[in-house]
Amino acid sequence: MKINNKKQIYVSASDVSEAFFCTYRLKNKVDGMQPSTWSLKKSKKGNKKHDHQNRVGRDRRCFVATHAYGEDDLRTIKLRGFRDQCLNSFNVGRVLVRIYYATSPYLVLLAQKNKTVDRTLKKCLNIITRLV
Repeated sequence: MKINNKKQIYVSASDVSEAFFCTYRLKNKVDGMQPSTWSLKKSKKGNKKHDHQNRVGRDRRCFVATHAYGEDDLRTIKLRGFRDQCLNSFNVGRVLVRIYYATSPYLVLLAQKNKTVDRTLKKCLNIITRLV
């Protein structure tokens, strides 16, 4: 790309895509300016949040709801949304989600073997689904 009749500068596709989010970053890089410590720190924090959102958005696990309703049922999707948007927004919620993932596969196995546990689990899940 030619800028102000200067020599041609080649910019990587990554730099161009980053310019979509921050036009100053590309301009400063082309001008040979280094980012400040503050902006590097903020960028790192933003990238960490972005990476977290990407992981959360791809997380399709919801063992109990999948067992009770099926993987693509609207109630399962609603519970995933509650987990992603509400629970994962707070430290306590993230701890609860970790506990859930540690215990729920065993709970589903138990429900598959015991009809009373299965019915009770589904009733509890129906109550939770109505609340969220």
